[in-house]
Amino acid sequence: MKDLAAFVKKNHTTGLTWNAKGGDATSAKPAAAPKAAGGPPPPPPAGPPPPAADDDSSSSKGGSAPNTGALFAALNKGGAITSGLKKVDKSQMTHKNPELRAASVVPASASEGKSKAPAKAQQGVKKGTPKFELQDKKWVVEWQENNQNIQIAETELRQTVYIYKCEKSVVQITGKVNSITLDGCKRVSVVFSDAVAQIELVNCISCEVQITGKVPSVAIDKCSGIQVYLSKNGLATEIVSSKSDAMNVLIPDPAGGPDPVEISIPEQFKTVVKDGKLSTHAVEHV
Repeated sequence: MKDLAAFVKKNHTTGLTWNAKGGDATSAKPAAAPKAAGGPPPPPPAGPPPPAADDDSSSSKGGSAPNTGALFAALNKGGAITSGLKKVDKSQMTHKNPELRAASVVPASASEGKSKAPAKAQQGVKKGTPKFELQDKKWVVEWQENNQNIQIAETELRQTVYIYKCEKSVVQITGKVNSITLDGCKRVSVVFSDAVAQIELVNCISCEVQITGKVPSVAIDKCSGIQVYLSKNGLATEIVSSKSDAMNVLIPDPAGGPDPVEISIPEQFKTVVKDGKLSTHAVEHV
């Protein structure tokens, strides 16, 4: 059995191939093999050959087993398997040849084309037509940009002011109006004296409101970076804010100093259950 194992390892590297259909063993012509020391190995024991899992598909289809002897022969070389690799010359090494590294750089035109695509998309945003007019009882100021001299005069108590999508502009309102609304504005300053109802800021960023007279209420909704200047006669103004941050109120110095005092509006609140009810207070950071 030891001699048979040595014979199989040497001459049948891919394993024995069995004929599932059977046949006469005496009619088969064995391949010539070198004689091993001690004579030829004994034949395998009589009986039905075991089924070969690897040969199932090939025998059923009538084909022969794949010849993988070359693959196993290469693997059996061990460390000598790398002897057939091609040696790379120093002129072909990128870390020793700067010209090869430069050849692999992506052209600037391709990268610039990709970077300019978002810029073109931003430029494609349509802006409305600048408008400044009185429509019935409503002053409309829309799409003004870098306009520092917007003045609304000859106002009446029944008139309202609507400022929409303006940027980097200053609006001055003379006289008393019913209400004022800033909608979707950025870096806009509004200066007015009195309003009957309120001034409202919605979706605004970095806007300033200066009240030289009185206004009952200031409403701030979904805004960021709002500055509200109150006069000495308008300290009774109510400020209602929601979903907003970075809000400050500036009032005259109680000590009589020339500079106003800046006070931030709380943005964070704490709510607890007390006596079966919710109690909410502003969080104070010391």
